[in-house]
Amino acid sequence: MFKPSQTFCILPWTHLFLSVDGHFYPCCRCVDSELPNVNEEGQPYRFTGQTSLEAAWNSEYMKRVRADMINGQRPRPCQTCFMIEDLGVQSDRERLNRLYSSYLSDPAFSPPNDGTASVTFKTFDIRLGNLCNLRCRMCSPRASRSLLQEFVTLYNLSDESKLVKAAKDSDWIDTRILLELFERFAPELDELHFAGGEPFLISAMFDVLRYLVDRGLASRISLAYVSNLTAFPEALRDLWPHFKGVRLSVSLDGHERVNSYIRFPSVWKSLQANLRTVDSDANTLNCKTLRFYTTVQVYNVFSLPDLFDYIFETFSLFDPFPNLIIVQEPSCFDIQVLPQQLKSAITARYHDYIESRSAVWRSRASTSHISEFTTKLEGVIRHMNEFDASFRIPEFVRRTNLHDAYRQQRASELIPELLPLFDMA
Repeated sequence: MFKPSQTFCILPWTHLFLSVDGHFYPCCRCVDSELPNVNEEGQPYRFTGQTSLEAAWNSEYMKRVRADMINGQRPRPCQTCFMIEDLGVQSDRERLNRLYSSYLSDPAFSPPNDGTASVTFKTFDIRLGNLCNLRCRMCSPRASRSLLQEFVTLYNLSDESKLVKAAKDSDWIDTRILLELFERFAPELDELHFAGGEPFLISAMFDVLRYLVDRGLASRISLAYVSNLTAFPEALRDLWPHFKGVRLSVSLDGHERVNSYIRFPSVWKSLQANLRTVDSDANTLNCKTLRFYTTVQVYNVFSLPDLFDYIFETFSLFDPFPNLIIVQEPSCFDIQVLPQQLKSAITARYHDYIESRSAVWRSRASTSHISEFTTKLEGVIRHMNEFDASFRIPEFVRRTNLHDAYRQQRASELIPELLPLFDMA
């Protein structure tokens, strides 16, 4: 049986990921590396059908990623997972190796040392363009075209700039070619993951689901989503029950006004109504797993305990603890930007919070689950304190002021803890 190295990840052998612009990466966590799968001329491969898929899957880029993993090296595109592991926190690499351990234990799985792999897939993760109804502070026009005008002003971008072109060129989806992909690979597929943009607003996602249902393939495939849940189309009630199950992860970055500030222009009242609907109707919707994804950043790090308490006290079927993702890009929103005095106060508050809530958490969570969450919180604290990035405060203030002006918001009023940063800029 194949024995994986300490840096091994199952995804480059079993998983197809397509970014919002149709480019190939080993997985979604590699996107922040800005190192897409490229051809011999250094140009990113883009999905245009079967030919592009065949070429990208065993490109020199992908063979190097796989060979590095086999040999115990850390592939350059995969640094996000290893950074998280270095903080003592479980990475997606580690989690997915456990989740898909059956693939590793399959006697037929014996990858050659040169990094080649057969063109077969167990999981798809497809980002169907950058159509999104929100303009999240930490996002970019690559993932939400609604942000384009703010970024043009923010960086004085021309129509010829790389970012503007990328934001306008994310309508890569040809539904006919996309369905040909599923015609070939869906019979062996175990899981299909959609994120955005906002997947519930993109018609191609519904076309794929209907295709799988009509051909009798849905019952063996699990669905997974990351959604802002500001919209919940009724069509999902008809489609989701045909599948093996649904794992829904909802992006939530704060309680009430903090979330509406970060994830503008979401309306808390309507968002909360959708959250309660999914939580109460999970069984009829075929939702096997409900969880929140929370990005940790300068705007919410002061008030995250309020969000944690809201999640724990409000919902019965959602996981009581959110999955925490540390924002590193844009770097001025990374919590390492905070001055030492604020870091010390946040550190003390989080330690007090963990101590005060541990007994309460035991009413809904196992000891191991609580330990996993507190380990993540400790990882957030370590990350914040390991580097002084306060030299980025002027850029944080500049970006905050510009976004505030576009949205008629005021950070210093909503988040008074930020006032020292504005005084230092």
